[in-house]
Amino acid sequence: TTTSTTEEVAETTTTTTATTTTTTTATTTTATATATTTTTATTTANNSGLQSNSYGYSMSSTTVSSTANSYNFSYMYNYFGSAVTWYSNYAILEYTGTKISNVIGNSIYFGRMSQYGWKFQQTYGQICVGLYQDNSITASDLNTSIVNNSMVICSDGTYSKISNVIGISIYFGRMSQYGWKFQQTYGQICVGLYQDNSITASDLNTSIVNNSMVICSDGTYYNLGAIGGYEVSTSTKGMSWTMNIDLLSMSFNITNSKGQGYFGFLNDITTTYYVVLFKSAGYIQMTSSMTMLGSSYIKKVMTYFSSDNWPFDWLTVYEDPNLRAVSYTGILQCLDEGYHSTIGKSISNSQIVYYTMTFLQVEEYGCFGLIYSQNPGSISLTSDIRSSSIALCSDNTKWGVKTVTDSTIQVGSSFALYIDYFAGTMNFTETTPGGNGFFTATIPDVSNTYYTSQFNGYGALQLGPTITKVTFG
Repeated sequence: TTTSTTEEVAETTTTTTATTTTTTTATTTTATATATTTTTATTTANNSGLQSNSYGYSMSSTTVSSTANSYNFSYMYNYFGSAVTWYSNYAILEYTGTKISNVIGNSIYFGRMSQYGWKFQQTYGQICVGLYQDNSITASDLNTSIVNNSMVICSDGTYSKISNVIGISIYFGRMSQYGWKFQQTYGQICVGLYQDNSITASDLNTSIVNNSMVICSDGTYYNLGAIGGYEVSTSTKGMSWTMNIDLLSMSFNITNSKGQGYFGFLNDITTTYYVVLFKSAGYIQMTSSMTMLGSSYIKKVMTYFSSDNWPFDWLTVYEDPNLRAVSYTGILQCLDEGYHSTIGKSISNSQIVYYTMTFLQVEEYGCFGLIYSQNPGSISLTSDIRSSSIALCSDNTKWGVKTVTDSTIQVGSSFALYIDYFAGTMNFTETTPGGNGFFTATIPDVSNTYYTSQFNGYGALQLGPTITKVTFG
């Protein structure tokens, strides 16, 4: 008989480094938010013992061998129902009853068994083995079903179901960068973010994956866009994934070491939570480095958000429901695959003659500009309408314009749209640092030409920092 025990040996040194990294400035017409301090917390993991023993403690395992033909059931022998028999000479645990009878052993703290094994040999129904968490074991736990609250695999091919871990909100957690590996899973484990105005007990044992922004160990992902339109596999065991959150653009990326992965968008950091969703038994291993934002920075960002209110009414008279305008950041977000557009007011109605826009992360493309129609309400918001538009797009396509000075348009490119109301002309002037693109077009009719934004797939456009409206009096 071989028994493995694990003892805590010594606490290692945990190193925390506070660094000032970059200064990011988001400028609007009314307020400035500046990121000044980023605190990086690095934990030195000591993996000299078991793989899972790290993050501040060095662990060692001890093996005890015996020639006696007797299995040590001490870790399991604690609470058990009727008709249960222990055969230590054969390492057999047998139940001969006809109803539910549970065996609940010692806690992990007292049992200290970190590795053990078994075989399902003979059963006329269901036998389940694993772990069960309960603050108080009672007699009723021994003869009533606790399988739905346990972490087990069973002889009939079933296994324990959903168990969700919901952390604190981004606002309080302040963790802008952290990583993990999917190590062992018998089904699906998902990691990412979850937005909900109210967390309830039902969120912990029912599936919330369809409403979460996560990547999963079985190769699936939810409510995210693929960076560059390329879907990279998330099912590779042991692959490192890193979450990076950017509050000023209200966006985040989940990427592997090659920079491949997925991106998503935030709406409210006070009600968006860090999550790990278990649909089956398994575990993830966190990487040892993480970045925590300073509390003063979080407060400064929230002050900036509360003081700013970007107008979108001129751009979103007709709006696909999969688009979300975040007024306090000036960002228009697309939250689904496929074509999604907005049609705004006419030039003569809104009298906006100048505005700037930046292409943010996008799955396929994002576009902005103008569109002519005598019946804007009839324009399809879920079709490709670029050919009817005067627009620039992040996939380096230009529609309805004359190229005066060409340039490559991509994620990160910025342009200003100028309208000469009385001449009936317009131009796109590049404002990207180092860029000199310049494109012109004739406006058919200022009364029937409307502002538009268009997407194919997940993506975002950043409005501002300037919008100019003229008043004719």
